[in-house]
Amino acid sequence: MNSGTNQGALARRVAEFSAPAGAELPATLPEPYRTIFDQAAIGIAHVGLDGRFTRVNQKLCDTLGYPSEELLGRDFIDITYLADHAASRERLKRLLGNRSVPLSPWCEKRYVRKDGSLIWVSVSVSLVRAASDEPEYFVAMVQENLTDMSADWYWEQDAEFRFIRFSAHTKDASGHDMSRAIIGKTHWDLPYNDVSDEQWQKHKAELAAHLPFRDFELKQLMYGGEVRYLSIAGQPVFDANGCFTGYRGFARDITERKSQEHKIARLTRIRAVLSGINALIVRVRTREELFNGACKIAVEDGKFGMAWIGTLNPETLEISPAAFCGIPADSSIGRSPNTARGDLPLGQGMVGRAIRELRPVFSNDLKTESSVGGERRTEALRRGYQSLIVLPLMVHGAAAGNLSLFAKEANFFTPEETQLLSELAGNISYALEYIGKEEKLNELAYYDSLTRLPNRVLFQDRLKQALAQAQRKNTTAAVLFIDLDGFKGINDTLGHAIGDKLLQLASRRLTECVRGCDTVARFGGDEFALILSDLPAAQDASLVAQKILKAFTTAFDLDGNETYIRQREHGRPD
Repeated sequence: MNSGTNQGALARRVAEFSAPAGAELPATLPEPYRTIFDQAAIGIAHVGLDGRFTRVNQKLCDTLGYPSEELLGRDFIDITYLADHAASRERLKRLLGNRSVPLSPWCEKRYVRKDGSLIWVSVSVSLVRAASDEPEYFVAMVQENLTDMSADWYWEQDAEFRFIRFSAHTKDASGHDMSRAIIGKTHWDLPYNDVSDEQWQKHKAELAAHLPFRDFELKQLMYGGEVRYLSIAGQPVFDANGCFTGYRGFARDITERKSQEHKIARLTRIRAVLSGINALIVRVRTREELFNGACKIAVEDGKFGMAWIGTLNPETLEISPAAFCGIPADSSIGRSPNTARGDLPLGQGMVGRAIRELRPVFSNDLKTESSVGGERRTEALRRGYQSLIVLPLMVHGAAAGNLSLFAKEANFFTPEETQLLSELAGNISYALEYIGKEEKLNELAYYDSLTRLPNRVLFQDRLKQALAQAQRKNTTAAVLFIDLDGFKGINDTLGHAIGDKLLQLASRRLTECVRGCDTVARFGGDEFALILSDLPAAQDASLVAQKILKAFTTAFDLDGNETYIRQREHGRPD
């Protein structure tokens, strides 16, 4: 024991004061000794050669649960556990018969307290002799072993580390007597989870070396599916001859503590996701960046197994995959669509419910809730994930999509976790609204509101890019300017609504005549401009111009009025 050296010194000091030369035990103790005796942090007793207590201090009384008057004159064997009687008598016999052993080593023994409970103590005994060298009495030092305080179970093992005793109060929540499944087995024979081979090997090495151990934590699956966490401490036991006879120890149920630790860990993970996504929101400018970043943070920082974001089509209620993480990029699971339609079986799952009800929907046991989810649920179970939450993403009070998170732990989503995740979904929703407003502002700043074509400002930016690309690749860029002849007359005759429709139809025909890498812009009125980029030769611009002229030979249907217009072209290759 760690305190053995200090206790040995105290025992010798007690013996010095306890041995007045040539005199019997005095009725009044010398002052220095009385102070040590009364104020000692461990139990001290004088025991006569007949084994009866002649003087006890208050600490010993507290340890054994007896008042001093009930201990004095009583044989110490009366309160010694039956199995320890022989070893206790042998210890005193060796002190009496061997003058070279004035102080017995600290040993473990059991006392029976006044209330009938069993208590393990460490005991050291010294023999006080008179000046004539005749034995007079024993001084016993008794210290309660603190390992059993607040313990839930007491156990003993034999020299082969098999359980031979387990305390009586060992029924689990289902009423099953745990001791029947434990007696005769070793620790590693029992159904413990989450203990690695390396941990077992280390523990076995401690046992083989007959070392004390403590705080060895085990997770045990009890009968009825109950999970319990245990913290075990043990000490080697030796007989009077110093031979190893096994272990004895105590176990505490630390399930509540571990539950709190797991809860704190989960909340910490979610706060890490929340913090990461808040930082992401400041940086991103597009929905794609937001969705991909959020899924990645949820998996990497939040340790969620899978994260999936879908966007809702408000007209069809179809949900299209927008981003995912924790799933292979080419997986059909990540790219499979979903629906919020309540009249379809797929729409009755958690995603559909979360979007229709505009609230988080979660399952803490995917195994038992067979109606939850589709392909993604099957894949999640295959990967060992047990909990799922679906959070609706809102824009201006309406559902715009969902965020789904899968966790490996069962019962992951408690009210605290759900509240934090709802805040997270709210932040993503805020970012969506912000991106939508930015897109609207960008559209007003860079696009023509009538035709949705780039305006003059964006045209000039695109032109700079096209010219830089032509110079870098040694190709040609061309610019075409187009006016619609007769537009003013149509606008004045048929009205502005018909004129606006003509501009929209004309812009559509122009767009159909060019490639995706080209730009069609509206400068205002009936003026359009085109950028033809990355042309192999300048003559290719003429081919595009001819194609446009031909397209405009077909009449425009303006609410039943067939109208022909001509266009004037002005081209300039780079």
